Amino acid sequence: MCKQFKPAIVYLMETRARESTIKKLKRRLHFENVFHIEPRGLSGGLCLLWNEIYNINIYFWCDNHIKARIDDRKGKIWECNFIYGNPCFGRRKEQWRTITANNNNKGEPQLFIGDFNDILSQEEKIGLHPKPQNQVREFRQFADMNYLMDLDIKGGRFTWFGNPRNGFITRERIDRALVNWEWRVLYQQASLKALPAISSDHCPLVLDINQVQRTEKSFKFEAFWTDHEDCENTVKKGWEKEDVQGCVWKGITTRMKNCWNKRKIESRFSQEICKEILSTPVSVVNKEDHLYWPWREDGSYSIKTGYYAARRVEQNSKYGNPSTSEDKREIWREVWRMEVPQKIRMFLWKACHDILPVGSNLYKRKMAPNPVFQICLKSPETVEHALLLCDWARAAWFGAECQWTPTVETVSSIGNWVVECIKKLRAGGGEDMEKRISKLGFLMWEIWKTRNNKMFQQQDVNPKWTIYRAKALEKIYWKLAEKQHTQKTEGNKSKTNLVKWRPPPENWLKANVDAAFRKDTGTGAIAVVIRDHKGRIILGFSGKIQATSSTVAEAQAVRQALIIVNNLQMGRTLIETDNLKLAQAIKSKIALGEAMAIFQDIQILMANLPEKGMTWTPRNGNRLAHAVAKAAEAETLRANWSTKPPTEIQNIIRTELRM
Repeated sequence: MCKQFKPAIVYLMETRARESTIKKLKRRLHFENVFHIEPRGLSGGLCLLWNEIYNINIYFWCDNHIKARIDDRKGKIWECNFIYGNPCFGRRKEQWRTITANNNNKGEPQLFIGDFNDILSQEEKIGLHPKPQNQVREFRQFADMNYLMDLDIKGGRFTWFGNPRNGFITRERIDRALVNWEWRVLYQQASLKALPAISSDHCPLVLDINQVQRTEKSFKFEAFWTDHEDCENTVKKGWEKEDVQGCVWKGITTRMKNCWNKRKIESRFSQEICKEILSTPVSVVNKEDHLYWPWREDGSYSIKTGYYAARRVEQNSKYGNPSTSEDKREIWREVWRMEVPQKIRMFLWKACHDILPVGSNLYKRKMAPNPVFQICLKSPETVEHALLLCDWARAAWFGAECQWTPTVETVSSIGNWVVECIKKLRAGGGEDMEKRISKLGFLMWEIWKTRNNKMFQQQDVNPKWTIYRAKALEKIYWKLAEKQHTQKTEGNKSKTNLVKWRPPPENWLKANVDAAFRKDTGTGAIAVVIRDHKGRIILGFSGKIQATSSTVAEAQAVRQALIIVNNLQMGRTLIETDNLKLAQAIKSKIALGEAMAIFQDIQILMANLPEKGMTWTPRNGNRLAHAVAKAAEAETLRANWSTKPPTEIQNIIRTELRM
């Protein structure tokens, strides 16, 4: 952050750092001066870093407050109060009253900045419970008695978020800058911005007191066009055309208006809300918004789905969801990704959810006289004890290739232990990563079988034989899996060779479309490739997009193709996509709720084309558009790719021309 903004003053709270650490930080961030207040025990600590751009005279400090007089060396002198509100309301209340009583410079320019741990109104908090009204009233009284006004913040409404509680995340605006009128007159262009939180539950604040006002650029155009005799008539014809659908200026204004104003949205909402807004599809033809019901594919509400949605929310709030709640979602995902036979996956899932018939569970249901493990006769037989912590089970784990050594300290629950082991194996990477992860499942399965053989057939427990049987089962499984993979690959190759790009009929054009979408960021890219019946590229388009799903991204690609065809009046055109769900929806005119706005645009644009068609092709019949979209998403595609394509795209073009 310091590299990006190059601040002259940095104020840090809750440093929990000693003087030696602060001095290292000062050298690392290239500051010339530092003032540090030591923490008390494991909490507290304040730090002020600054460069010689400002002359700072610190004349009062305590555990929660640094008071300084700042001279900007340009004739402007003002008082700055660096605040850290005490987490305890009683002490914080006393802090506000002490600051007010000792504030003898209310007529001078003053700035109060930092973490106040208080809010000015209930609108500055969302969560399960509102802020106690007496705390809000006390803080407002502090601001009023010191003649302070709140400096508008950009970048998000809230600056702090708490841990999720009962499915809710508490958010508050407790970090702020308060100034008096004299300071505001002194720095009229000052702006405060909240940046996204990084490695903290607080958003860092950036106060720019000398913000440069942007001036509007003057309109410019290529003057030599005025020498052309048809220039004036062409411009008039374009702008005076009554039918807006398909005309030139419509294409220009569409390009300018069919996206969200990212800068304005980011200045008003939190990062999460911004992401949701920016990924919401925007209509470019039909401007009306529509409500979308996410529990039906077509987006329309029904009483049946409303009932089930309400029941699901009610059950989750009362009892939680044992299969998909947040604390077990990761266990669910890792277990079902594991490369083991289906019966072992089912066994692991039952083990992680503590529904195996072990002694403790049978005893709870009055199906066993006592919960003691009948093999060791020492401890109650929980799932963790039977599979991990019993002496013979620990010997099997230690003797296996993975050499895990479960202990009472490292095993809180079997589900968490399995996830932690898998994470460590994934962090190690390697080509055989999945095989190393599968060893976990095979060994746990054989430990369970050995336990059952002892309990029901009185067979001796032998860790070495358990390890041997796990290895043998693993070897058989991977041999069969590789054989099936080879057969499947060969079958796919033979099918793939039959699928190729199909040229349109003579005197027709074909627009192949595709999208590359990243779910983690909600961003992607679309591609449109228009070719004639001989496979020659007539036009190519690629561009970045925001979306909520791959279907929405693909719909944007189809819409862009139709906009191009309409604007350039290309006539007979087939639109081809490899998204079967989208192609069927467009043909049947049954809207997809998640892409409602785009779908309506597509229907309007298609209605304007006298001769058109919508077709579907497998991925191998859409290789060129797919490659262009991938390259555009990775930002490795040049603007002139359709006239001077890169090697990979050139090879696809040549291959499909030969077809």
